[in-house]
Amino acid sequence: METWNDGYSVGVREMDEQHKRLLGYIAALGELLVTRDYELMHELLAKITDYGRRHFTAEERLLERHGYPVAVQRAAHESYLEWMAETNVRAMTEVPVAEIHAYLRQWWTTHILGEDMGYKDFLNSRGVR
Repeated sequence: METWNDGYSVGVREMDEQHKRLLGYIAALGELLVTRDYELMHELLAKITDYGRRHFTAEERLLERHGYPVAVQRAAHESYLEWMAETNVRAMTEVPVAEIHAYLRQWWTTHILGEDMGYKDFLNSRGVR
């Protein structure tokens, strides 16, 4: 899942680039399943959380600007950010790298191929690429 392919493209260059970056962070986290570099894990979790938050803000603004209903997107984003906040706290005392990695792989795959694909045709029909 962490490797980008055209099947993940939502047809909007800015969003695709942001998704690629997030998937890259998740791939790096997956490598920690072998190396167990916990300092790097904490850095990556912070990057995934912070960059995810910036991505969600950019995505929601883009959708609002073009009149796309953002309620479902926003709810999914808020749920994800709540999970990440809880996970970042848990990771300080426990180090469930495999669990965190599995969740992130699942969440981003489902979100990009589900909710995010919902705006692909909508935005593309308005000339947003």
